[in-house]
Amino acid sequence: MYKYFDQNNYDWEDKSSNLKDLKILIEKYLNGRKEAENLYFKGKAKNIKLHSSTLNSESIFAALESMLESKITLGEGNSTYEKNLADFFRVNNAVSVNSGSSANLLAIFGLLEAGILSKNDRVIVPALSWSTTVFPLSQAELVPVFCDQSYFDFNIDLDQLEEQAKRDDVKALVLIHTYGLSANMERILDICKKYRLILIEDTCESMGAKWDNKYCGSFGLASTFSTYFSHHICTLEGGIVLTNDSSLDQVFRAMRSHGWARDFPSDSNIFNEYQNHDSSFLFPHTGFNIRLSEPQAKIGIEQLKLLPSILTSRIKNGEEYIGRINKNSELRTYNISPKAECVFFGLPLLLPDRFDYKKTLLLRRYLRSNGVETRPFLCGDFTNQPALKKIRYEKPYKCHVADTLHKRSIALPCHQDISFEDINKIFELLYSYL
Repeated sequence: MYKYFDQNNYDWEDKSSNLKDLKILIEKYLNGRKEAENLYFKGKAKNIKLHSSTLNSESIFAALESMLESKITLGEGNSTYEKNLADFFRVNNAVSVNSGSSANLLAIFGLLEAGILSKNDRVIVPALSWSTTVFPLSQAELVPVFCDQSYFDFNIDLDQLEEQAKRDDVKALVLIHTYGLSANMERILDICKKYRLILIEDTCESMGAKWDNKYCGSFGLASTFSTYFSHHICTLEGGIVLTNDSSLDQVFRAMRSHGWARDFPSDSNIFNEYQNHDSSFLFPHTGFNIRLSEPQAKIGIEQLKLLPSILTSRIKNGEEYIGRINKNSELRTYNISPKAECVFFGLPLLLPDRFDYKKTLLLRRYLRSNGVETRPFLCGDFTNQPALKKIRYEKPYKCHVADTLHKRSIALPCHQDISFEDINKIFELLYSYL
């Protein structure tokens, strides 16, 4: 490291040269690892994994460069990443956070902080759900009201949604775009307008999905995304909150960083109102510490460049799956509306009527023993989870479809690196088992 310095003066030209060497070294390592893996598995059965890393040499180098420059906490990298996200999704504001779970937490508590929602309000949520979609509602003293799924596209049941929306105490909908497939936004926007529901989109599984050529996550008052390893892009851990509402964006930014006013415009009234406080340490909101680190934001900048090609690969592989499924009368997956562009978080597969939960588990074990990773579709009917005994919630109607998906559905690998050969192997195993 001494060659970086010359008589205590930093040699910027030499530093740049050495960083270039580091980037080349990372590329060589990744390429060498891939070659070694291909050589090792030549002629051998290779496991088909549920997920595959999207991290490339540019993403890894960007993070290391940020750390070498001591750019660690929220800064220029996050600002650039947020601007690029807002431009990509065609919204006004994007707020980076440290996970998709934190994104949901921030969206819900931000709406409460802004007075848009109030404690004890009922909020509709799909029964086929995820823990951190539901738990922030309970933590904010809101009441989740579960709604069944549609047998057509496995998204929320629109008729049951409308029935529940008629209640005076139901104030919002947390909509999940399930496994890369947009819900029917035409009908949902109509229901939300008709019954004055606040729309929050949980788009953590569906980055890049569209309805009528408009991105999911750009319809609601607030929307959330995840950039965890298994998702469409990866910042190690990470999440995003989008909104077109500038005042809500300001609340989100404060709450992400302890409730701090440091991101407020310098001419904000809050600084005149509290002139006896140091403006650098003014806290107008409650908050958390859920910021995304600067090295992760630098990864995000590079990952966003890859997103279009990742989506193209996932769509191609998903369509190959659907073509195979449509040839077998015993199997089915979600139906994709002509107005929807599905980006396949995985491939949800509904098994024949003769399957129950135990038979489904045996199939998954058979596939795993033959080198194919699977998982439950989301986590099944969330109203069956033991944690719900600890929270207030409502389930006005039976969730028959969610229950069916819980008992006899699985999720198959469908990502940017899966091959048609892999898909062929999966179907050979399925047909053999069936």
